Amino acid sequence: MKKTIIVLSIVFLVFVAFNCLAADDDEGGGLIVFEKPVAGVVFDHAKHSDLDCSDCHDDLFEQDAGSTAENKDFTMKAMEEGETCGACHDGDTAFSVKKNCVKCHIGKMNTSKLEQ
Repeated sequence: MKKTIIVLSIVFLVFVAFNCLAADDDEGGGLIVFEKPVAGVVFDHAKHSDLDCSDCHDDLFEQDAGSTAENKDFTMKAMEEGETCGACHDGDTAFSVKKNCVKCHIGKMNTSKLEQ
């Protein structure tokens, strides 16, 4: 029974994530779907529109397309230690990168639904 509730909760959260991410906003960077280091991870610039570009670029992330995915330090461990996304997603400034997997990890199969 617990497994069923957990699975249904995950399915619901993924559904909510798709609805939230469905808006395609090319202004200010738009939606990024990472294929590296893990496929099916999304980042939505629109959800970060209250920030200035310089809050993240170029200190936390290079602005060149694809450079973040190529960075060997772009890992969950590094994020949990306050690097990259974890600089803000620490549980105080914004939701923690720990135990909030489906907020960003929607899975490789589900990324095709973002294009619809």
